[in-house]
Amino acid sequence: MIERLDIELLTTFVTIVDCKGFTRAATRLGRTQSSVSMQLKRLEERLGRRLIDRSARNARPTEEGYVLLEYARRIVDLSEEAELRMLAPRLAGRVRVGLPEWIAHDRLQMLLGRFNRAHPDVHLIVRVGSGMELRNAIAMGELDVALAIRPPDETGPAVHREPLLWVGARSICPKLQGEVPLALFSDPCPYRDMIIDTLTDAGIAWREVFTSSSMASVRGAVQAGLGISIFPESALEEGPNGLQRLEGFPALPHTELTVYEGPNLPESPAAHLGAYLRESVTTGPTAHSQPQQWSAEAVA
Repeated sequence: MIERLDIELLTTFVTIVDCKGFTRAATRLGRTQSSVSMQLKRLEERLGRRLIDRSARNARPTEEGYVLLEYARRIVDLSEEAELRMLAPRLAGRVRVGLPEWIAHDRLQMLLGRFNRAHPDVHLIVRVGSGMELRNAIAMGELDVALAIRPPDETGPAVHREPLLWVGARSICPKLQGEVPLALFSDPCPYRDMIIDTLTDAGIAWREVFTSSSMASVRGAVQAGLGISIFPESALEEGPNGLQRLEGFPALPHTELTVYEGPNLPESPAAHLGAYLRESVTTGPTAHSQPQQWSAEAVA
């Protein structure tokens, strides 16, 4: 009889891939790094295959690791979904939820889909917007729950925290001579203020070449080589059309996400979704691309 794969080992493998390393995987799993390494070793010995390329800068699956990854994700996701469905209370009603543009991608959509399948009588209405738009919508009673960027001057617990990086086009480099060309977010925006204040304080000249309230539009301007900007680390993408981390510019703080809620009743569907997001949206996968050495001194 074929011995079944241990779902705990598969969970560790998927987490290592998502976090692109053992240290972050250990943090997310609440284990030591040596324990995570040992679990991966057990899985590799069980299959007789090397699953992670440890020689790479970031932990990446081998060719055989990619084959297992597809199955492992499905197994882990179905296990978590089944547990949520069987253990969660029966909920019904409407929940208006807000998501930030830069994280409203596959992982978060997967989490919402899992919640929806576990609670088929809950009708989710999703709205994507900037942090300020989502916080205002909560205050105006237009949303029940929102996962939004926390302003720098606001304190409290964060459900997700990651670095902000200077980014430019991977395949096209703007000429960084004289004033730095900037692709900026429309005012008011804490990212916009952060870019301008950071460069001004460092004595680096800049000029505004593109402005939009849409992160997708700002990303497109950067990818086209019109200028540079700042993005959360997880927004960097692999491939020739992705964004490239830039070195030589002043250090930036981390960005933080928190869950905002309206006056929801304790056992309401909205309250359960808020608790679910707090538990599920942890420090996630990040894109550690090799930084390109562009010196800010050359453009000061």
